[in-house]
Amino acid sequence: MGTLDLFVLWSFVLSWAGFLILTAVIVGFTLSVFQDKVTEGLRARAEASANAEWLEQTMNSVREIESELDYKVEERTRALEDKTRSIRAHKKKVEEALHFAN
Repeated sequence: MGTLDLFVLWSFVLSWAGFLILTAVIVGFTLSVFQDKVTEGLRARAEASANAEWLEQTMNSVREIESELDYKVEERTRALEDKTRSIRAHKKKVEEALHFAN
């Protein structure tokens, strides 16, 4: 093997070594970016899940409050109707009394 052949061999080996080092750096950087994106995605998924649970709890609370409100409205409507009937009955008695008084 001559000096030129050895030089060519070493330059070939060093070229490939440089290429492999650069490739490793690029792959490492890409892996780091990918891991960051996966972590960010998992964090967003966990947050969305927590938000979904919170929303479900809130909707359940709204349904309960709505049910209570409907019950109170019905209860108060019945009471108002009872009072209205009572007032009308009293009015009718007063009108009859005034009619017989004349």
